[in-house]
Amino acid sequence: MLASGPVKTGRDPEVPRLVLRGNPVLTTAPVPEEQVPQRGTLRQIAGYLADAVQETAAAAGRCRRQCR
Repeated sequence: MLASGPVKTGRDPEVPRLVLRGNPVLTTAPVPEEQVPQRGTLRQIAGYLADAVQETAAAAGRCRRQCR
């Protein structure tokens, strides 16, 4: 499914697409880290998402090398 999905829709299967969705409560003051990503400032939420994307990209790179 993962390998054939992009081909069926005309996308390059070597470039996976990741969709992150959330519905956080934005606050004006920073919240403790354990509350992010459920709530936090825009900067905190953006930082969480940036970290998640980097971790996912790194994991995908490891899988490409190890899974082939």
